[in-house]
This record gives sequence, C-alpha cells and structure tokens, in this order.
Amino acid sequence: MGPNTIVFYYKSFRDVKATSTALFADDVGNVVYVLPPKEPTDPFSWLQFVNSLNLWLTCGAHVTVVNGPRSVEQHSWDRLNEKARSHMTGYLDTYPAYMSRLHYLIPSEPGVLSPTMACLKVGVVHDPNRWWAVEQATEFYEFLRQQVNEAVQLEPIRIPKSMRPRGKPSGGTHARASGGPAIKAAGVSKRHLKRVEKRKARSMQRAAERKLSELKMN
Repeated sequence: MGPNTIVFYYKSFRDVKATSTALFADDVGNVVYVLPPKEPTDPFSWLQFVNSLNLWLTCGAHVTVVNGPRSVEQHSWDRLNEKARSHMTGYLDTYPAYMSRLHYLIPSEPGVLSPTMACLKVGVVHDPNRWWAVEQATEFYEFLRQQVNEAVQLEPIRIPKSMRPRGKPSGGTHARASGGPAIKAAGVSKRHLKRVEKRKARSMQRAAERKLSELKMN
C-alpha cells in the first residue's frame, strides 16, 4: 500500500475513537469503512459509528461504507445492514450538505444484493473472533478494490515475503477466478495433505525394508 494509507482493525464501533489523531486528521481524503460480519451486540455502539462518520465528513473526507465478509448468521447480517442504512439515512436527513461525500454500498433491503459486492465473492465468516489467513484477507481486499473503484482508488497490496505461501509470486495480489474462499479445510490444502501421505508411505516402506533386511541377516 501507499505510504499515506492507514489500515485500522476494530472489534467494535467503539474502537474507532475520536481521540485517534491518525484516523481523524484534517488531511484524511478518503475513508473506506468496512462493516463487521454481524450485528453488534452492543446497541449503543451505533452512536460511535455515526459519530465517526460525522468527524470524517466534517474534516472534509469522502466516506464509503461497505460490507465486510458475511457471517453465517444471515438474519444478523440483514439487521446489521438495516441499522447501518437507517443511521446513515437519518444522519443525511440532518446534514444534507454531506450527501455527496457519504457513499454506502450496502444492500438497500434484505435479499437485494449487487453482483459487484466483494463480500459475495469470498467465503463466509464462521468465527468472527478468529483472524483470517493472509490469502483470504488479501483476496477480499482485491475484490474490495474493484467494488469501490468509482469512489476511491485503493492501491494494490503487496504481501511481505515472510508471510507469502511457498511458490507464490512477490507482486500484488490477484483475485481468484472461482470467488471461493482462499483457504479450505481449516487452512490445509489437499495438495499438502497428499504430500504428507506420500512421505508417510515412503517412511513405512523404508522401515519395512529395514526389518526384512534384519530378518535375512539373522
């Protein structure tokens, strides 16, 4: 990413605090606010969500609100979108001057989904408390770049060499054509499992040959 790009991870809307000078500086030009996978358990955290939008917009930033990877709890995800949309609509009713700088690319109603949504092209989140693998996160980011392309130009991300799977190129990430989750079977690929099985078979064969050789010598 570019030297002026900040990636901020949060567990709750309350984590996006007004005291963070890096997040709410006057020179922040564009913000992409990625929503959590399910409805927040703390209903009062929505106040902080609206407050953070207000701070960015009053600083002159353009804010784009999008869905992150979806939860397996569909009804919770629908309620999240409904409440986010309701809060943003209410905010713009009060501050219509910011309408041109607040963009929300979330479903207009349950079941109405755009094929360009990045969250539809990656796997669902089974455990929201568990970190995604590097390939899953960068795959979602690549689709996100395409989704918000008209509002903001996000830089391609480069994976550090220490975090790249073996045999992967060092350039920017490329989206998978299948649109499926990047990591399957709890992070272990079928190819890796086959290699492990082959090594076990070779080890067992060598052990059997040694025992047979010992029997012949005796």
